[in-house]
Amino acid sequence: MDMSHLNKLFYIFIWILLFACNSSEKRQGLNTDPSEADFFKIIKKEIGIELYNSVRHKMIDSLKDWQQNNLKAYMSLNLYNHKVDTILCFNGQKDRVVSALLYQFPGYAQDNIVMFYGVKISSKWYFFQGPAYIIQHLTYGNPKDVPLSFEKLHEQALKKVFRGYLKKNKGEEWEINERFFNQMINKNNPDAIGDGPKGGHGSCFHCKTFEEYVLYLSAENWKDRDTTNAATPVLDQ
Repeated sequence: MDMSHLNKLFYIFIWILLFACNSSEKRQGLNTDPSEADFFKIIKKEIGIELYNSVRHKMIDSLKDWQQNNLKAYMSLNLYNHKVDTILCFNGQKDRVVSALLYQFPGYAQDNIVMFYGVKISSKWYFFQGPAYIIQHLTYGNPKDVPLSFEKLHEQALKKVFRGYLKKNKGEEWEINERFFNQMINKNNPDAIGDGPKGGHGSCFHCKTFEEYVLYLSAENWKDRDTTNAATPVLDQ
């Protein structure tokens, strides 16, 4: 058998292997991402447009309140254009929500997409920021100091923030993935080695539950205010 024939057989084998892997991923729903329409289908079916609109308005009102009161943890709100993303990911019990804050940074080399969390405790919603994704302008075709449009930032949020919220069930239909909300909890390891935090949640080492941690965050943020400068809000668009 000559080398050219062996090469053909090799490439046929690789093609069959890739096809088999791709088919397996499709069956498991691993290589397909939900579209924006899929998200809103779940929102309408499982959450309800009324709750969606109510919580999004509460998010926007909270941001304006933080701006006007100069909360130091959220001073970026007074400095840069920002927007609450249109996607809100609720859990099945409708007491936790994950969205994103889209920040435009003109004159800089990057924009930010910040995780924006909400937790309902005793019939009241509490909101707080999580980690941020850095979006380099040059990477997405913009001049270095020109921010991406909110539409482009939203596209990246779909890929980075909201990926994993929906999963395929046995019937190949999208459904809510409850594990998606584990990212919010920020629980410390009680058996951590060294000088790091032991027990509690995040910076609250005495908080026994996630709900206690959320209330702690809210209280601490309101304690830390800049009372020396009047706010000039850059309102959500």
